[in-house]
Amino acid sequence: WGRVLGATGIADENTIRWSVAASLLLFIVSLPFSATVQIYAAYQRSYLWNVFVFASGFLAFALLLLAVRLRVTLPLLIVASGAGGPFIAAVAFYYAIRMAWPWLRPNITSISKQALRPLLSLSVPIFLFQFGSLVVNQTQTIMLAHRCDMVVVADYAIAMRIYMLVISVVQIGTNSFIPALREAYERGDTNWTRRAFARLLRVRLTIAV
Repeated sequence: WGRVLGATGIADENTIRWSVAASLLLFIVSLPFSATVQIYAAYQRSYLWNVFVFASGFLAFALLLLAVRLRVTLPLLIVASGAGGPFIAAVAFYYAIRMAWPWLRPNITSISKQALRPLLSLSVPIFLFQFGSLVVNQTQTIMLAHRCDMVVVADYAIAMRIYMLVISVVQIGTNSFIPALREAYERGDTNWTRRAFARLLRVRLTIAV
């Protein structure tokens, strides 16, 4: 793992191995709740999800400060800085299926081939797109670690965080329009969908500028 991440000589292999395990653990724990944001968007309640996102960021930052103050090891630092997201996502999921929309509570008896077939036809292309996006957007730091050093990686990560602030503002301001576009497209109202998407694109570009 030290060679893969370009961290050979920076930390011992055992620390790097447990750090990778900590990152993988956070990913696995958060995976079951990854569709929660779509529930809020589908019911036009994205503003509620944004409240949970704010709480997640606040909790993650607080845990990060606590971990730094306690001078914990790198794997524990990763867990502390990343645990806020899965925890708040789980809270948001619980609120959605228990209080806001209890009829969405998962039920294994409701699974059927008739339901899975159209779901797979929609989800597989999205999954492939996300995988490609992951490869494109998440490999720069590894390349920088191999070509330069960890200081450059840290500088790049901070600059990317600032850049992502702009994207976050665009998404928070316009993501609530997406479900309506999808619904119109499924109904076959393609003319309205094209016009509305063009307007949405102009709004997003304006916010970005």
